[in-house]
Amino acid sequence: MSKLGKMYLRKREAMPMKNTPPESEVKEVNLDEILSQAGKAMRKQNYREAVKSLQVITSMVPEHVEAWNNLGVAYLLLGENQSAETALRSGLEHDPENPHLVKNLIQSLLPQEEKVMEGMNMLVKFLEIRPQDPDALYMLGRCLDAAGDFEKSTLIYERVLELDPDYQLATRALEENKKRG
Repeated sequence: MSKLGKMYLRKREAMPMKNTPPESEVKEVNLDEILSQAGKAMRKQNYREAVKSLQVITSMVPEHVEAWNNLGVAYLLLGENQSAETALRSGLEHDPENPHLVKNLIQSLLPQEEKVMEGMNMLVKFLEIRPQDPDALYMLGRCLDAAGDFEKSTLIYERVLELDPDYQLATRALEENKKRG
């Protein structure tokens, strides 16, 4: 799975509902089973199916931060950046310091032309707090590539690989920069 697609699924119990319908009308919902379905769908790269399962979870347990993160990741992998942004911001309402939500939100903002600066500002703030985060440094390298500053991005990718020698995206980006001369 890509660095972007890290999944953090945790088993949770359903919260009691207000105005519960009569027993005969209630269909038991097993969140563990829905989480399992979402995880399987993500592993099979069936992101649309994962979205459906994760939407059920977030509607039943709105504070389920991991489900919001995974919903955002699924949308990112579908190329639906605005939907990803919405899901990730919802997760941040419950856990504003969650680094996975923040990094994935930045990923959702950077491709949206009108939100690039917001994404860049968030990335800079994130790196001030976590200067050794390989994912955030990789994103900075990609931003520098987009700006045409291949010399600086090469240094960034080299730093990413010092922190995580198996970071394949940084390896590929470094190779691309070396081909540029």
